[in-house]
Amino acid sequence: MKRILILGCNDIAKRLLLTLCEEPIYHSAICIASRNKEDCDELRELAMSKGERITTAGIDVHNVSGAMMMIRITAPELVINLLPPEMSPNALELAIQANASYLDGALFNVPKEPTSTSLLSEQFESFGKFRNINKTAVVGAGLNPAGITAILGRVAKRDFSEISRVDIVEVKSGTPPKAQSKAPEEILYSEDVKKPVMNSAAGNDQPVFTIENGVPKAEEAFTVKALSADGTTCYVSDNEIITDLIKEIPSVKNSRYLTPGVKPEKRNPPQDLIDTLSKLGLLSETKIKVGDAMVAPLDVVAEVLPKMKASEQNGSEEALTGTYSLELYVTGKKNGEEITKLYRISGDNDKSIKDNGCDALRYMNGTILIESCKLMCNDKWNKPGVYTPAAFDSDLLYNAMIKAGIKIEESDSKPII
Repeated sequence: MKRILILGCNDIAKRLLLTLCEEPIYHSAICIASRNKEDCDELRELAMSKGERITTAGIDVHNVSGAMMMIRITAPELVINLLPPEMSPNALELAIQANASYLDGALFNVPKEPTSTSLLSEQFESFGKFRNINKTAVVGAGLNPAGITAILGRVAKRDFSEISRVDIVEVKSGTPPKAQSKAPEEILYSEDVKKPVMNSAAGNDQPVFTIENGVPKAEEAFTVKALSADGTTCYVSDNEIITDLIKEIPSVKNSRYLTPGVKPEKRNPPQDLIDTLSKLGLLSETKIKVGDAMVAPLDVVAEVLPKMKASEQNGSEEALTGTYSLELYVTGKKNGEEITKLYRISGDNDKSIKDNGCDALRYMNGTILIESCKLMCNDKWNKPGVYTPAAFDSDLLYNAMIKAGIKIEESDSKPII
């Protein structure tokens, strides 16, 4: 049992609170704190209707020293951060000052290029501090990366003697993406003039990373594609799971993260307009004084020009309708024979929104965070420092996911080509 401090007041906080009310074996006290205390008070009333007494508080995590008065009163043993990811460094520091363990469903500021020596995310900068206070911080406790690595750890022990490749395919909508029409070349967009994209196809100049023979490999975006089992065209995309596999499951020597999409047509911005702006000095990065402010002409032009739509940059738009699915194609050896198995998690977005008030992915993320909270309250995840769930016994989270209703379909498959 733990004294729990929940930072943030949202739908996941509500689900977590209701779970803890129904299963009081995991906590001895609960406090919910957010900048808007009134929202927390609504959850307190809900808890009281379930026969549970909790406390609430207003808190600004940007002011760690100011928050310590509330911390000294509540004396939490576990801090659960449900605030936006960019607030996690402050929330981590708050947990350290409180001498408490820490749980976060997200990763913040993951390096663009994955390596075995770099930090997985900015949260890992606090590793030494948590080790010094002999407390555990777990980050990334959502479907990605926690759910993925739990499945991989489980099947590595049960279904394979050796894993040679893992391809992860994420489909966020049941409606296949459609090719987008070419952006009109007479229009000049902010992305066309803002460095470093000038005179290039917007959205196509950043590399994506895979794992090849145990080493990160940079690929040009939209140049590596594959077909999933149902024939859907997918492209390699960036994702933090690649870095997590390199650091926590190095036995996976080859891996790609793929998402369906349509390669956008290369767009050539209107050069005559760019030349005119350049001749007028409006693309200069040198700041000049305008009134009492120092501004760069390029920044002003980029701010005034229209922004390019996501569909014109990426070739497809995300949607909440249809089916969300996460597919893991695992290739390896069993009894000396090379096989491929498909492990699939899916959810109906429309049904989830109707039943739970959120799309299927957010519901699954919340479920995994709640199960992670139970594991920390029971000291099942107990190792001084900062970790992702991949650092612990995969069976613990895998079994908890199944018990909580996350269905994992398993079938024989062919490798993605």
